[in-house]
Amino acid sequence: MDSGNILGRASAGNGAVEQIANASAPFVQKIGDTMTGVLTLNYSNPAFQLKKTASGQTNVIYGINGANTRWHIQIGDSAAESGSNVGSDFGVGRYNDAGTFIDQPFVIARSSGLATVLANPTAALGIATKQYVDAAIPSAPWTTGDAKLTLKTTADVGWVLMNDGTIGDASSSATSRANADCQALFTLLWTNITDTYAPVSGGRGASAAADWGAHKTIALTRQCGRALVIQGTGSGLTFRGLGQYVGEESHVQAAGEIAAHSHGHNAAVYSGSQINSDSVDSWIVAVNPGSATINNAGSSTAANVMQPSAVWNIMIKL
Repeated sequence: MDSGNILGRASAGNGAVEQIANASAPFVQKIGDTMTGVLTLNYSNPAFQLKKTASGQTNVIYGINGANTRWHIQIGDSAAESGSNVGSDFGVGRYNDAGTFIDQPFVIARSSGLATVLANPTAALGIATKQYVDAAIPSAPWTTGDAKLTLKTTADVGWVLMNDGTIGDASSSATSRANADCQALFTLLWTNITDTYAPVSGGRGASAAADWGAHKTIALTRQCGRALVIQGTGSGLTFRGLGQYVGEESHVQAAGEIAAHSHGHNAAVYSGSQINSDSVDSWIVAVNPGSATINNAGSSTAANVMQPSAVWNIMIKL
């Protein structure tokens, strides 16, 4: 009897092996066999185990078309297990039409749990590698002092709304944000904006660091209700400094601002005249002269000088 072809089951009660059939019986042989139907495991918490006998071996499942391999799934590759969870990584491999291995487009390292793909994406829905993302997006797209328009009423994490308030540390009396994460913006405002437009509570000290350490606040540059202007001197325009705020919504013109113009008037009316004379001269004198007046114009009402505007919120990066 060929023991490699013996199939059996434990007899009830005594643990002895009861022979069921030899190699020709319709059962899967322990030494290896081929099934022509679906294998179903039907019990609580079913499991399918692949057990390597030593490090450096591979647990693998193959997908085959006819005689040619198409894919494999390695549930523990042949990389030696050297400690610290190194080795026996997970991988998916692909094969060409002739069944020859091409590469592994997807791998998960057991030691870190990090997944890697073979290359950068070339299709719209491709998986992006870290180097692809790093190249496409700067590592720090937003830095301290950058601003963005928004229709939100609450600042994003790491940002603060430009609401004409103040910032400072957690022990300050800042109105917009009092937190340690404000220090970089505090320093930038202190360095780049004069105290006129970014005043520090109690006046500026020797340095931004000193004022921060003294728990002072600094004002965010004014933005509410104001149009944005680019810093500098435009062609034919007046210089505007960083953080400066200027302008008014309405204005009453002073006399020197009024354009040259004329006024209507009422001429004098005379009822008659007479001739007077002395030993030297003679002259004509109006009899009962009327009055002459110049008409007033204007009302001194302030004129609206506000440009058409669209209203947004601005948040600035801490």
